Amino acid sequence: MSLKAVTRTPAGLNVRVTVRYPAPADAKVRDVLGLFRSAAWVNFMVRYVVPYLKTSTPVNKEVLENLEQISCSGDDECVICMNAMNDAVKLPCGHIFHTGCIDAWLRMRSTCPTCRHRFQNEFSGRYAFRGINTALIVDDVGAGMSPAQLQDLDLCGKTVKAIVHVSLIPVAQNPDRQTYPCELNAIVVPQSKLTQHIEARVAKRKADDCAVDVKHPRYKVPAGFTMSDVLSMLHTPAWVAFITRYIVPYLKHSTPANKTVWENLCPAPTDDGDCAVCMQALDATTVRVACGHLFHSTCIETWLKLRSTCPTCRHQFPKEVSGSFAIRAINTAVVLPDALVASSDVMAQEMLGETLSTIVRVTLVQLSPTAAAGRFPCELNAAVIRAGPSTAVALDNAVKRSHSDTTRAPAGKRTRSC
Repeated sequence: MSLKAVTRTPAGLNVRVTVRYPAPADAKVRDVLGLFRSAAWVNFMVRYVVPYLKTSTPVNKEVLENLEQISCSGDDECVICMNAMNDAVKLPCGHIFHTGCIDAWLRMRSTCPTCRHRFQNEFSGRYAFRGINTALIVDDVGAGMSPAQLQDLDLCGKTVKAIVHVSLIPVAQNPDRQTYPCELNAIVVPQSKLTQHIEARVAKRKADDCAVDVKHPRYKVPAGFTMSDVLSMLHTPAWVAFITRYIVPYLKHSTPANKTVWENLCPAPTDDGDCAVCMQALDATTVRVACGHLFHSTCIETWLKLRSTCPTCRHQFPKEVSGSFAIRAINTAVVLPDALVASSDVMAQEMLGETLSTIVRVTLVQLSPTAAAGRFPCELNAAVIRAGPSTAVALDNAVKRSHSDTTRAPAGKRTRSC
């Protein structure tokens, strides 16, 4: 078994593993796929992936960025390349190395090459297995072989290769003991179609997550609350429940139509009527939508990028975002009122019942039908920013800083169907 890559995704971590499995003498493809969908396969992957994440993942980027530059006499040797050093960097544990050598080392390991002092891991924290997707690779088979015949293919005791994608989601540091559903998928892929399979998985992973910006929901601060109290409230399940009640109706009624809807609009003969979007006469750019109504092509395309219904009859077209989702993270920025910007101690100042403007960024992860009834942790971050032209940039920076001290709401049913 070899681990090929660990990548960070909006939902957590994705680990890609290549496995060689010696199939029993009488095993068929169907039998091996059954193993890949069993609890024994989950236990096997846990025993392999967890130690790797603890010892063989890169160091946190802050460690690399804060290495101390020093000068050497030339008598010291770098223990990585065994060459003399004139200029070097010093690790927090006190050992020195060539800059290029230790940089390359720490991008693969999170320990000192000399004393094995452990630095902060890039993927530190507590994770739960969210899904294990296994693709069994078989030698090229005849083009006329049906899926049922492929399932009954005799492996003849061969050692077969499988590519495994393990998805992990972060969970709270010290929660009550909880269990998390792990989705198991296993398919068989002929060697000739392996490249297509990998490209399809990459495209699916990019499409699995979506983010929704909720701009400026206003929050009336109770009398006697300080800014610190407000931020504490934004880390509670009550805030998750409020955002859920707001975002679910939005996703149901205000999401754009699927791209195929406006890409496949049919040109239509010019009509004497008006376009219901711009209220101007129809012309040579007129197109017909699936429900039969006519619009200017630019008007209806702009409309369908904001709504998934016909402007005239409210016919529902396929939506760009559909299915079951879990709220994965809620990042909230409280915009400081002008009167408080100059205050030296904003966090302790009483808000006197002010109404505050907030910017909320909600990240959702799409669920398969088998996992739609599960319970998932929701990551909560909150920060205070100043209003201005770069408010959105300030939100991004605030969220990055807050990840080092993240609060997660207790696991609850976060699933909603859109």
